Amino acid sequence: MFPRQRLFWLSRLYDLPASDTPFLRALRDMTAWHMRRCPEYRAIARAQGFSPEQLKTIDDLHKLPPITTVYLKRHNLFS
Repeated sequence: MFPRQRLFWLSRLYDLPASDTPFLRALRDMTAWHMRRCPEYRAIARAQGFSPEQLKTIDDLHKLPPITTVYLKRHNLFS
């Protein structure tokens, strides 16, 4: 089972302290997946010095590269 699937099988999904670890594992997994399959997203992440391994705690979420709505309207991103 993939980390993102395990996240949704938690009996207390909204117990935030208990779900932080599975959430971060799923987020790292999904971010790495998109970086492998989407050259544009990979370029954005690399330009900002981001790698999924940097997501170790909830406090690291700010490290995720933002993608603005304007960028999404002007570019086709496919994973």
